[in-house]
Amino acid sequence: MDIRNLNKKFGSFSVIDKISLLFPNSGIHSIIGPNGAGKSTLLNLIYGDLKADDGQILYNDIDLLKKEKYQRISLGIGRTYQTPMLITENTVIDNCLIADMGSKKNNFFSLFSKKKIVDKIFKKINATLTHLNIADKKDFLVDALTHGEKKLLEIAMLLISDCDVLLLDEPLAGVDKIESDFIVKIICELSKNKLILLVEHDIEVVLNISNSVSVMNNGELIISSDPKSVKNNTLVNQIYFDKANEK
Repeated sequence: MDIRNLNKKFGSFSVIDKISLLFPNSGIHSIIGPNGAGKSTLLNLIYGDLKADDGQILYNDIDLLKKEKYQRISLGIGRTYQTPMLITENTVIDNCLIADMGSKKNNFFSLFSKKKIVDKIFKKINATLTHLNIADKKDFLVDALTHGEKKLLEIAMLLISDCDVLLLDEPLAGVDKIESDFIVKIICELSKNKLILLVEHDIEVVLNISNSVSVMNNGELIISSDPKSVKNNTLVNQIYFDKANEK
């Protein structure tokens, strides 16, 4: 993925100011910075929740800014949110079936004509839920899940949708240590053949698992480099790490 001179303003205020970033096809690239730095806005622009003012986001030589949100999903771009965006009055399996509708393979639309495809879809869903340790909750209403289980369900839905790029917005927020460790384990596994763009405030996790880290402040890119270089950067320590350690 190649982001070139990306800009977004709300009125006269630049929330994304000429951001350029180049990502490989796999690995964990974390985006950190103070609250209001523009991290979630950047994910919104990639996913299509917001429209950019100008610039380019190239993915497999396709400019995502010229595609609608549903088209980006079909290209393999998936996203989670700080607060999980799920249909809480439906079951876990219902949410997974909806996720399959967004799959690049579009198997769902053959549900009523080919039993083999139906079986394949449910097998994939069960395998994914099992891998994420929530298979025993597949018939539960989403509203009955813990916060951590909802976070895992969001990730499961991305996998069921055949996403190759996962935009994860604070996946560890509000979860306990055991759940956090498990989610980190899953993220690391997925990064072997998927691109993970991770927005996260747990700096220790970010520095330990990321292949590269970008630091934003007031809509601007301060640095994008390896974790060690970012950790030792004087400006980053002044605007972010020192303040984060004070909390």
